[in-house]
Amino acid sequence: MMACPSSKTSLVQANLHHSETASAQLRKWLEVQRTAIALIQEPWVGAGKIKGLNNLKGKLFYSSEHDKPRACIYTTKDICAQPLTDFCSRDMYAVAIQYTQESRLVVASVYMPEEDTPPPHDLSRLVNFCERTGLEVVIGTDSNAHHPLWGMEKPNEREITPPRHAEVKQPWWGKELDRKRKKVRKALNRAMNTSMDEDWLLYKKAKSEYKKCIRYRRSIGWRKFCGNIETCKQANRIRNILAKQNTSGSMSLKKPDGSYSTSPDEAQRILIETHFPGCCVTQEANRHDDILTSTAEDWNLAQRVVTMDKIHWAIHSFLPYKAAGPDGIFPALLQWGGKALIVRLAAIMRACLALKYVPRGWREVKVTFIPKPGKSDYTDPKSYRPISLTSFLLKTMERMCERELRGSALMNLPLHDKQHAYSLGKSTESALHKVITKIEEAIQNKEICLGSFIDIEGAFDRTNFSSIKGALGRHKVEPALIDWIVYMLSTRIIKIAGESQPIQIKKGCPQGGVLSPLLWNMVINELISKLNDNHFYTVGYADDLTILVSGKTASIVCDLTQAALPFLLVLEAIAFHWHQSHMAPRYINRNASAIRYKREEEPECSYNEWRCNDGLCVRINSDCDGIIDCYDGSDETFELCRNRECDPFTFRCNYGACIDESATCNNKQQCPDESDELLPRCRGENIIEGEKMKCRDGQMIPKEQRCDGIVNCADGFDETVAACAELRCQSEQFQCEYGGCVDGQAQCNGTIECIDGSDEKVELCGRRILVRPTTEPPTTAVPRCELPKQPLNGSYSVVSETNTTQTDYVLSYTCDPGFKLVGHSTVLCIEGTWPDKMPRCVQTCQLMKHPSIVYECTEEETEKPRQCNVEEIDGTIVKTSCRKPNYYSPVELPYMHCQQGMWSSGPVCTAECGTLPPESTPLVLRGSTAKFGEVPWHVGIYLKNPKSKKHMQICGGSLISNTIVLSAAHCFWNENTQRLEDVTNYAVAVGKLYRKWYHPDDEPFAQKSDISEIVVPKLYRGVELYYKNDIAIVIASRPFEYKLYVVPVCLDFNEEFSNIQLHNGNRGKAAGFGLTTGMRGSESPVLRVINLPYENYESCLNLTSPALSRYITYDDKICAGSLDGEALCRGDSGGGLAFPSSISGQRRFYLRGIASTSPPTNDQTVCNTHALTSFTSVIKFEKFIKAYWYP
Repeated sequence: MMACPSSKTSLVQANLHHSETASAQLRKWLEVQRTAIALIQEPWVGAGKIKGLNNLKGKLFYSSEHDKPRACIYTTKDICAQPLTDFCSRDMYAVAIQYTQESRLVVASVYMPEEDTPPPHDLSRLVNFCERTGLEVVIGTDSNAHHPLWGMEKPNEREITPPRHAEVKQPWWGKELDRKRKKVRKALNRAMNTSMDEDWLLYKKAKSEYKKCIRYRRSIGWRKFCGNIETCKQANRIRNILAKQNTSGSMSLKKPDGSYSTSPDEAQRILIETHFPGCCVTQEANRHDDILTSTAEDWNLAQRVVTMDKIHWAIHSFLPYKAAGPDGIFPALLQWGGKALIVRLAAIMRACLALKYVPRGWREVKVTFIPKPGKSDYTDPKSYRPISLTSFLLKTMERMCERELRGSALMNLPLHDKQHAYSLGKSTESALHKVITKIEEAIQNKEICLGSFIDIEGAFDRTNFSSIKGALGRHKVEPALIDWIVYMLSTRIIKIAGESQPIQIKKGCPQGGVLSPLLWNMVINELISKLNDNHFYTVGYADDLTILVSGKTASIVCDLTQAALPFLLVLEAIAFHWHQSHMAPRYINRNASAIRYKREEEPECSYNEWRCNDGLCVRINSDCDGIIDCYDGSDETFELCRNRECDPFTFRCNYGACIDESATCNNKQQCPDESDELLPRCRGENIIEGEKMKCRDGQMIPKEQRCDGIVNCADGFDETVAACAELRCQSEQFQCEYGGCVDGQAQCNGTIECIDGSDEKVELCGRRILVRPTTEPPTTAVPRCELPKQPLNGSYSVVSETNTTQTDYVLSYTCDPGFKLVGHSTVLCIEGTWPDKMPRCVQTCQLMKHPSIVYECTEEETEKPRQCNVEEIDGTIVKTSCRKPNYYSPVELPYMHCQQGMWSSGPVCTAECGTLPPESTPLVLRGSTAKFGEVPWHVGIYLKNPKSKKHMQICGGSLISNTIVLSAAHCFWNENTQRLEDVTNYAVAVGKLYRKWYHPDDEPFAQKSDISEIVVPKLYRGVELYYKNDIAIVIASRPFEYKLYVVPVCLDFNEEFSNIQLHNGNRGKAAGFGLTTGMRGSESPVLRVINLPYENYESCLNLTSPALSRYITYDDKICAGSLDGEALCRGDSGGGLAFPSSISGQRRFYLRGIASTSPPTNDQTVCNTHALTSFTSVIKFEKFIKAYWYP
């Protein structure tokens, strides 16, 4: 409690976790408080507004600029509160409370997201502000709404912190590692505090010893497990089963027919058949009759997929002493093999991929069965798990193929976003969140939600190879890569302890394979897509599916759920080739039958209850109140409520229900027919003007014709719920369900007079023959044409039977997905004759166009090329070429042929890098003015001023891909807070020649973007460490389009090539908008370029005074410039230093440095024009850069 001069103010803080229940409990508490302040995190939000608290009499403060604010403050009306807008965002809101004439208090609600390191930057700014101004501050941060106080049944156990002794340490951990870890921490703290080079060296040495000890201890532990996996404790039971003498019946395994195995050999066969269905014993699994062939495209693919950098990355993605395969090769042996080993592996693996071949030694898998822990019945063969040990040479190949699939095919045609398994940024938690969110939406909409939870048994083991091949083809994977994957799967050999002969696998994804999860995701993707495309909300996680269906009534929901069964049977065709009887609808029927009501089992309703049509009993006064209580909606129907008399101060829904008058026009639907929110006054409209009514299209009709059962507006508006809402009919008239008024004798007279037919509803009148009023008597005509057969891969529907003297039928043709109609979609039968050429459905290929390629289509090679469509029919030929001058290919691109729904090839073009446009003359002190395209990779980095909406150029950068920019970390660093500034404060622009953000002369060429993320090395500390690690990766919010004047700079991390370029005197190109005279105020309005000579480490020391050498002599820097005024200056930081080289006749520039620092002068606002400039060496940050950039 907080004491105030006049009263006591209650101060409460809670995290509502977006819960409606928690919001309702908090609302009840606030309603009885006289003076209160609530600091709230994660409120209940809907449609961009905070719900549950917005109708209270007090004030609710939150950021309206964001759709889903995560922090807000509520104050009662007698508290004088003013928002501090400079400290308000999506995750934080602060207000100033005036509680006496002289005293003010600042209160803030702060949400701390998991992805940020606390405290948030805005919170630090607020605390600093309050300290400077002397204001008291109260801050409310995350608490827990999962507590009985807020409506939960039990406390949240996540609040319980486990005791320290509950920590589980690795078996290889020991006291020696504890000592070394403490030594590393002490060394780091000392180095951070002193910032001395000697202490940083001691820290590096201690860390190196610590890591070396971990590797040694791990190697011992892993070798013990990997070398003796069959002797572990869990294998005792399986060894008894496979023993030579079966001593106990309890050690037998149950067979499919219910009997038990009688020998160890039989038990082993049961395990093999259970976990490796379709396998067979083979004498010689090696295929000597294979004819290994390849094409130039295959070798191009192999060169792209298998590179030395990717092999290095793939090998180091495994734990060093992970269990070795049959060849006994641990990952550590490959990781420590050095460059010579990688060179030889690259040649072998490229040949394997190009020839679509897997060496026999790589295919062999060693398998051991171990019991699953916690199983009650170990006679069931499914209670055992196979442990597969595969060669890491094959796993390395799989890892590179997986990277290729994710980086090319799945980028162009990604997996469905409802598949959460093995996807970046998704997990079981994200899948569960989607399911819960969908259920909550149904509850908010007052609907029933039915969920079917399906586990596809044996999904990985039973997947057919042809299904995998088809899934890869549908995602436009390179044919050579598909062939290699299928060969790898179909030639696998397993060897099991106690089994003398090798076993050939006939189906399934590899146990423990790197590619297995991704391959299954691609197979099941079509099923998830079909279900979601047909309005079944489906969430997948590997082989588990959740299907959610929502609706107003139980019968509708059950029927819709039952309708999902045919789509589940698609799995039989795309994955397993099972018979339909194996896919019994046990999941669907079981859930549906749980909700269906059986009339013979209906309970009797009590005296104060009323029975719905479906048998459900609800409270007796719940009918015609605007709230659907019956699952089938029978308590809110026109026939039940149409004669209901509503009390004064109530509103009558069009169909007859009565609701509170205040419920109209409040953006909340209370009437099931929405008539309370469709009133013209809800939209601020007046449809009656004098004696006229205004239609939606502007037409004016006599107001007497409004809602009279006859359409008079051309757009039909005069006979709609919106036009008739709030209308009262005369006592002698009949009021239709939509609100219209017709003759009182219209009810059940056999003639439909209401536009919606409600005067003749079956529920009101029973079944009868109905007619509509017509000026001419109906005529009948007998069609003279016979309907044709349905087309293959398509269908037609009868649009009309025209009953004219000439035309009998009008048919509308459509094709199945994956097929396109050839011919007219509408066909007429005239005088008994169909057209000679009827429409037909031809299979199509989906053309996923890449911006780097130009596509030209023909049906015949001799035809004139035309522009290609997204779908092309079978037989189409596509001529491809790289889009010049921004893309190229080292080989001639092949034609693409559409054959049976797949393209024969997928050409690839590489982005040009480091090239200059033709006829460009030489751009910063003593530099010359640039022309457009002089430095096409240069990026301008601008600081945004939110108040003036102006942009100020502060730094430069270098474009290395269409979204990634390399710059200097100090451009975005706040030395006071020792943190990065907010990413929203910056923007980037490419293709600019002029410094100003908006300049009319470069608008046709410039491309601009906000920034989504800025990443700097973890050990960057700015001036505290003399700008060590001064490099930043800047990720643009939208990709840039490569043009003549926008080209990325080349990157190459080969040390030999770097040493060739970096020698004394060799000049590199740099550009910027910085000072041109070294004096403040001389910033260049136009981009300028300079060629700076490189100086090696020794020359750099000799040309720099000892007092200033600390700025430019770190081991992550290179030097360039001269002492006669050739240098970079303020405003040029972050720009690149690139050196040219000619390769294969093409001159390209390679980025070697990022402008970092130069020694300061006594006047900090003036550049030192007589000193060298230091650049952050790009090659020293290879791993840091490649984590976000791929060649």
